[in-house]
Amino acid sequence: IIQDYHQLTSIDLSEANNIMREAHELLGVVYEKGKHWVKAEESYRRIAHYPSTSESGSLHGRLRVFINLHNLYNKKSNTAEAISMLMQADVLVGNFDHSNFDLLASVIELRLLQGNVAFNQGSTQEGVKYHLDACDLSRNCETTHLLRKSLESIRNQIRTLHNNGNEIFALALYNTITSWVKQNGLENLSVDIQGCKDLFDQI
Repeated sequence: IIQDYHQLTSIDLSEANNIMREAHELLGVVYEKGKHWVKAEESYRRIAHYPSTSESGSLHGRLRVFINLHNLYNKKSNTAEAISMLMQADVLVGNFDHSNFDLLASVIELRLLQGNVAFNQGSTQEGVKYHLDACDLSRNCETTHLLRKSLESIRNQIRTLHNNGNEIFALALYNTITSWVKQNGLENLSVDIQGCKDLFDQI
């Protein structure tokens, strides 16, 4: 795909850049799995080299750089750099265009990551706030795909908190999200969350 880029640009520059952003992100994932950290970081940073013709599209490309680098630095146990990536991403987003589905999906992912970091730092209130924000953003989508994905991520975080001995944090997140689900009449989507109920039988 990368070798054919120049041929693609002669057809449709915008589409070619979309393909290149996706290609570099996938290449970064491959390098990351092989623990080729430097090459992975280079690939992720190159995503921003192929801007979209729309402002929201270009914003999405830059946001993907920060999210991917956050995940990369986390795997390298470089916590300070990982958090720095999320902080820069948060500043970048601001009042984003909710009509861009790809951008919306990445902002939701950002909020979930911010929530996880907040819990890791011992801030229950902040962690819950970010996860609720992700749910609210997901609910505004025309499809339930993003909401299901958000609830799945939150379920995993509840279990992670519980397994790490942070039962109170886990319970706070569980209670808040189950309450949100009921308030919005989304019980049919809450199977993943309800499955965590057994964790708190002894609390």
